[in-house]
Amino acid sequence: ADLRERQRERLQQRLPPLLFALVEWLPGDRIIFERHTDYFKPGLPYLDRVELHLNVPEEARVLRWENGEAEYVDYFDGVQAGELPRIQNDPELAPLVRMTPSTIFDFFQIASNVEPFTDVRVRQAIAMALDKQALAESTGIGASMPMDDIYTDLLPMYDPDFVSNYQYDPAAARQLLVEAGFADGIKGVDMYVDFHPYQGAIVQADLAKIGIEVNLLDGEPALYQDRIMSGEIPLVFTGFGTLIRDGSSFASWVLGCVGDAPPARALYCNDETQQLLGQANLLPLGDPQRNEIFQRIQEIVVNEAVYFIPVYRRNVLGLGQNYVKDERYSTGLPELESAYLEQ
Repeated sequence: ADLRERQRERLQQRLPPLLFALVEWLPGDRIIFERHTDYFKPGLPYLDRVELHLNVPEEARVLRWENGEAEYVDYFDGVQAGELPRIQNDPELAPLVRMTPSTIFDFFQIASNVEPFTDVRVRQAIAMALDKQALAESTGIGASMPMDDIYTDLLPMYDPDFVSNYQYDPAAARQLLVEAGFADGIKGVDMYVDFHPYQGAIVQADLAKIGIEVNLLDGEPALYQDRIMSGEIPLVFTGFGTLIRDGSSFASWVLGCVGDAPPARALYCNDETQQLLGQANLLPLGDPQRNEIFQRIQEIVVNEAVYFIPVYRRNVLGLGQNYVKDERYSTGLPELESAYLEQ
């Protein structure tokens, strides 16, 4: 016990004090923090107190914000579908929307070793059937942007000139299915939809236009992990996000062939991709050659193998107040080191 206490004291000496100290936790109601007087930057933070309100009914969150009872509401957790367009069309409320880019993006995966998706023409048809613009707009005005890349524009391997070879074209997609021998379409395919189940209906309608009929499945990923990994559920619409601004975080997690596969990963393993991942991970971060390797991986999975279809990247949104100043946004939550209230 004495040794653990000494270790704890040494650890505390090495770590800078946090901005705020927890002073009260009322389970199910709120968590209260107060200014940490020993913060390592003299004079900061300016705020004396921060309160996090818990279990506020969904229908009351935006109303409380509009009434000035809250300084911030997180969009993805606190704003009901349909509220954002109303807010953005209100000249008084629109300037209060906070927006920042993120590393989060949603994508579509196909188990390319499961019939009939072993035929690349079927995968190409799916890529051309998805209306990325409509799917992005369904998350709210400005909340998401259509994308062809597997790296968002915050990552060093992002290529602004990269374009998918398979743009939205239902007629061409339908012709590809005919050429692949599916003039009568494909019936009874299971598709798992994560995060935004309401978008499953959009994807379902897009695929129906070209003759692919899918059964929608949603719920906790753990419920479907085994069926996804076995190929029983060959289509997956899900997402990925990381605080690590590097392509290896995504590519190794989703595209690698080694290790335990997470639920989101479709059944796919490409020898060239695996070799490239190994080469890239031996190079230092920021190395131009390393970025080029990750761009080559992108070309393989999006334009050649066509088993991975990026759909849109998410902007992270929140609802703030004009009297809160200098609260910077990097991940959707306000950074309060230098924030202050002007009222």
